[in-house]
Amino acid sequence: MYPRANEVVSDWFEAAAKSDWEQWKTFLSSDAEIIQHIGDGINFTPDEMQQWGKGLTASGISVRYENQRRTICSHVVVEQHLVVMSNASRQVVSAEACVLVTISDDGYITRAEEYIDSNAFLSLFPDVSS
Repeated sequence: MYPRANEVVSDWFEAAAKSDWEQWKTFLSSDAEIIQHIGDGINFTPDEMQQWGKGLTASGISVRYENQRRTICSHVVVEQHLVVMSNASRQVVSAEACVLVTISDDGYITRAEEYIDSNAFLSLFPDVSS
């Protein structure tokens, strides 16, 4: 088990909540896989996910995580939390998520898989939901 796995995952989610996408990316290995299980699943490279995060921030959407529960086993951290997103109009939506995070021996995230009902957030993205 990587001894600082809990700290790595905490800091990674904190960077996302602060919209610090440069810091967020430093926790990932260069070949990390980021998979969002939406429909058949969407795979992102670290660069692609960082750009998505920056676009989210630029559009005025903020993210926070509440009620975080974490289980740490070997090189995998399982986190369940409530994802709360809000837009510039102060519309707030939320959904429960489960994220499996794999951490290498040298402390980098090599894989992250998020399971969430993305339909809960469609109202924040009028171009997608219309």
